[in-house]
Amino acid sequence: MNENYPEQDSPEYEQMMRQHYGDNYELGFRVGFGKRLGAFVLDFIFLAIISFVIMIMTGVFDELMSMVEKISHDGTFDLSFMQNIEEDYPALKTTVLWSTVTGLLYWSLEGLTGSSPAKHILGLMVASENRTKASPQQLWSRFVYKNLNIIFSLLYLFSATSAFEILSSLLGFVFFVGCFLVLSVKRQGFHDMLSKTAVFHKDVIDQ
Repeated sequence: MNENYPEQDSPEYEQMMRQHYGDNYELGFRVGFGKRLGAFVLDFIFLAIISFVIMIMTGVFDELMSMVEKISHDGTFDLSFMQNIEEDYPALKTTVLWSTVTGLLYWSLEGLTGSSPAKHILGLMVASENRTKASPQQLWSRFVYKNLNIIFSLLYLFSATSAFEILSSLLGFVFFVGCFLVLSVKRQGFHDMLSKTAVFHKDVIDQ
């Protein structure tokens, strides 16, 4: 917490919180949009690095370079190139699959521990909305709600069913919009509301 704040659980601290947030001053303990966005960006960088390593290990990076060289050499880009892309560059689909699975495994750390790697570095944790330790059921339900679009993307990759692709896109949009609800007084996204969780600094969670 900020060093200039009064000591937590002191009358001065409670008075300050009530002045800022009224009778619902408990909401002030929840982490706001800025720091949560920072954690997401940091997690995104970590995932990008992991995906890049996967691209190198599977040979898809070389295939991407080959694609760029072909487009550069031809000087044009047409739809026929996209129609044959899976046949000409088979490692691309494999890498998309592994990257999707890796993303789910990465975010599953929140279901296991309550913190993604970035949240852990920043001292943040997912907890119950009443500032107590979240139950495993809450953490895993939050994980599912937050990653439904990725789950449907994975189903599409395995089944090639266009309905899964459409659902993935729609849910991705809903999740994107829902993230901005963290700007509200309650500081909860859709996935937080559904699982009755919120993000806090670790040191204010009642264990």
